[in-house]
Amino acid sequence: MGCGEDVDTNPVERDGKTELTCIFCGFTLDFVDSQPSPPARCIATVDDAEMTRTLVMAFLQDKGLAQEVLAFANGREFVSAVSHRLSAGKPLDCAILDIEMPVMDGFTAARLLRAMEKAQQQHPCPIIFFSARKADEGLRKQMSLFRPARYLNKGAEGDVQDLMRRVGILVSHLGTYFEQ
Repeated sequence: MGCGEDVDTNPVERDGKTELTCIFCGFTLDFVDSQPSPPARCIATVDDAEMTRTLVMAFLQDKGLAQEVLAFANGREFVSAVSHRLSAGKPLDCAILDIEMPVMDGFTAARLLRAMEKAQQQHPCPIIFFSARKADEGLRKQMSLFRPARYLNKGAEGDVQDLMRRVGILVSHLGTYFEQ
């Protein structure tokens, strides 16, 4: 058993919130007592699977979590658009990145995002790695380079109902990033 499956959890108090973490790997699986928060200005979702992008966008728009939702099929499209945004003084409030994508993977896109934010003297936006890749020590080490960053497992390909459930969990996490 591992993340993304029915596992036992530990409640952890962090930043005034209660997180439920996997007892096996420590990754955050859910939040308790999440309060409604004002919408973010801009959230970007990056995934090579059109269905995943469409679901994430629909959930974000339905919940009113962002004034603007951007979607990209790969890291290169994302990096190009974010570069233009940051140059225009428009920061990104959150990036939802798949890890394994053609053209440019999520870790490379995250590395370039952090470099652009630093060059533009912007605070680093939260990154959520939303991927089917299993959580392991290598993933944890990679994520530590991109703080603030979290991981949520999007499950195996092909199970639309499970993907919808996991996108719902992803969207429920986002409100905690935008509380004031």
